[in-house]
Amino acid sequence: MIEMVLHNMGIDVVRFYSRTAMAKCPFGREHVSGDDNHASLAIDVNSSVWHCFGCGRKGKTLRSLVWQWCKVFGLDYKEWRDKCFGDAQIERIEIEYNKLLQSSYEANGNNRNIEKPHVTSETIDYYLKAHSGKAPRYVIDRGVTLAVCKGALLGYDERRQEVIFPIRSLPDGELVGGMTRGIQKSPNYFLTRGFKKTVLYLEYETYNRPFRAPLIVTEGIFDALVLRSYEYNGVAILGSSMNDAQGIKALTLSQQISGAYNGYDVSVVVMMDADTAGLAANQSAIKSLQEVHKIFPVYVAHLKRGDPADASREEIQECIASAEKI
Repeated sequence: MIEMVLHNMGIDVVRFYSRTAMAKCPFGREHVSGDDNHASLAIDVNSSVWHCFGCGRKGKTLRSLVWQWCKVFGLDYKEWRDKCFGDAQIERIEIEYNKLLQSSYEANGNNRNIEKPHVTSETIDYYLKAHSGKAPRYVIDRGVTLAVCKGALLGYDERRQEVIFPIRSLPDGELVGGMTRGIQKSPNYFLTRGFKKTVLYLEYETYNRPFRAPLIVTEGIFDALVLRSYEYNGVAILGSSMNDAQGIKALTLSQQISGAYNGYDVSVVVMMDADTAGLAANQSAIKSLQEVHKIFPVYVAHLKRGDPADASREEIQECIASAEKI
């Protein structure tokens, strides 16, 4: 966001120091003449508070920066506000998202779902518009194909090195929340405000164009995306405990797959991580899939190691072949 606003003002960010963006002063003579080789404008990426150490001007928002800039050069503020921001809500959304990012860095522990009070699905929607269509090498190296990245509408911020996974409801595809993951520091997962884990995560094309293959219920997002890349219908319960609402969603999806292939007898396979939490997740899933079990066969598959995202295609096939029917 900061880069976009400054770029529209004809200024580029020179460097980042921790949480501070540094750029040339947009007001001083040195900048106008092109002689300023020093970055004197400092902007806090979390709060958008800014201060130019060259000319002394300062403010609390990016809008105030644009307003003062327009005043100095006699420009129409409303026109340039629209050029710089586009949407009147963007600056507020950016501040909310930056707070969320900071909270993720400060959170203790790894691989935890952390609900924070500042972010909304609107934030996620904006972030996706700004960063969608990019697939970091990290995701590809984990076995997710480019086609699945596109179908999942993944977002990626190269500077922050954060991958974002939108979570959409079935069957309308409405954005109901999102999860993000850092790929450099300890990989923290966190959810948008108010999001309740009553949905199943899936690459949305799994609903629109499912494979003639089992529906595999897993714990994590990467598990679901890798299984989709292997041409299975993978979904994730976003943790190690499946609830009844997710069980009903699994039934809906099973019926969708069956209908897409003229009554195909879908197998629903529970495939959790090969650890203590995974064993508990198996029991939780079996209980929540009772309604599914009345219509479709349900199996439990046990991995020999790790999680589905770490398994090869051959290991997944072997695991499914040896699954136990319940």
